[in-house]
Amino acid sequence: MKRFSLMLFLALLFVAPLVGQKLTILHTNDMHSRLWGFSPESEYTPMTIMDDQTIGGFARIATVIAEHRHHQPESLLVLDAGDFLMGTMFHTLETETGFQLQLMKTMGYDLMSIGNHEFDMGTEHLAKIISKSAEGPIPGLILSNILFDPDSQEDDALEELFTKGLIMPYRIMEREGLQIGVFALMGDEAATVAPYAAPASFTNRIETAKNMTRMLREEMNVDMVICLSHSGLNFDPNEGWRGEDVDMANQVSGIDVIISGHSHTPLAKPIEVNQTIIVQAGSEGRYVGKL
Repeated sequence: MKRFSLMLFLALLFVAPLVGQKLTILHTNDMHSRLWGFSPESEYTPMTIMDDQTIGGFARIATVIAEHRHHQPESLLVLDAGDFLMGTMFHTLETETGFQLQLMKTMGYDLMSIGNHEFDMGTEHLAKIISKSAEGPIPGLILSNILFDPDSQEDDALEELFTKGLIMPYRIMEREGLQIGVFALMGDEAATVAPYAAPASFTNRIETAKNMTRMLREEMNVDMVICLSHSGLNFDPNEGWRGEDVDMANQVSGIDVIISGHSHTPLAKPIEVNQTIIVQAGSEGRYVGKL
């Protein structure tokens, strides 16, 4: 494990779907409004790493992203697998503007999925946060398996953001000539702890993943498929790695990488299931994953 004070970790794995092309992915998940780092010290150097015991913090994450983008501006993709809201006083004190979206765009994030905690104050409030944030630059937002209720007006504001393209079921990014299709899922267990998403609901994640992967590969002709999955995985000492993201990799062919979230699992290195790479970077910005 390569350890920085930020805790930039995970084995280096360069994904090269076409000969001579290199893509680097930095990823996080379950940030939970954790803007500050974890530190035993009252003061630390937020814009540098490896010089104290502090781990995490948005400033240090931004520093790591900036360093990578400086060295490889055309081949870097920065992703987050959801639950960027809720968990500290920052979101409690400022619930209206969704400032974290603008902040994460400034840090260098390209795409983000939506997790269960984004729905903690209801669909209308989430729509308000995103709309207000979108007055400035924000990362691309993705959610592929949400289903709106045609008989209710309570989720209309969020549905309108899909119509406007502020949230999309998938996005296609180009890096060094590579066409990369990215879609995002709310997991089954995550959906059960998002009661305030109602009247919106979530479609079957496996069927959605199959449909999205097939569409991206056959209709959009992408070179790579990435799923931002707010679902999770865990380790069983008797059975090994298991959970919703492992199940999806076993049941859905054609996904190159699953960026996992929700279970707050720090994977020290990627795991491979059915030719699909699965990664997750813990939670609250303690770690930044790198592929």
